[in-house]
Amino acid sequence: MANKRISELTELTSGNVENEDWFEVQEADVAESKKITLENATKIERDARIAQDNVIEAGIGSNTDGTYNTPSGTTYLDSTTSVMNALATIDTALAAVAGSGSTVSTAEIHLSTTEIQSLYATPQLVLGSLENGIYHILSAFAYFDYGTTAFGCASGEDMILYYTGHRADYFMEWDETFLESTSDNAARGTWTSNLEMYKDAAVYVALRTANPTYDANHDGEIYLYVTYISQTLSFLAGGGS
Repeated sequence: MANKRISELTELTSGNVENEDWFEVQEADVAESKKITLENATKIERDARIAQDNVIEAGIGSNTDGTYNTPSGTTYLDSTTSVMNALATIDTALAAVAGSGSTVSTAEIHLSTTEIQSLYATPQLVLGSLENGIYHILSAFAYFDYGTTAFGCASGEDMILYYTGHRADYFMEWDETFLESTSDNAARGTWTSNLEMYKDAAVYVALRTANPTYDANHDGEIYLYVTYISQTLSFLAGGGS
């Protein structure tokens, strides 16, 4: 066996190679062969792979042995069996929501000083008309960004929200003291007794009785946030009314 080249040795065709088994190593520019165990020969690649596996396991939240860590206390995922199964479950849930024809959103409307000054005569659009659908308003609040001089408003000169064609039946209001704020002010809209909703209708913001009194020094602005569901009435798409 002495002085044989590696190619001349008997090939091992069965059995397990153990970490303690020796292998010949021929270093470049070194005449004498050396030996190394399988464990030490593969240590650099092994340690790098283990470190990367740990990163992947932590990134996807799996158990330390790589098995799926089933979520607990979730709406949809408690019975999932893998990451891909969880993604498919979420996709199914999202498709069900999209298929219901309803979407919860928040509209942000900025009313400039000039627009506030003419808000009775020129209402501002909040939500454009929804064909074969209804806007279900969930809540609204307004932020008054005070400038240097307060607007003057008569009693009952409220800011209102209403559906197209139903201004007299407005469904939400901010009383005149909100527009007369002398500092920055945030206020939630107050529901009125007019709770009827209208299909195919837009939503506007306006002043109820008159434009405010103002001069060149009035420079406040309003930021209006309206949270709503846009509900498509799928039965109307087939020609219902």
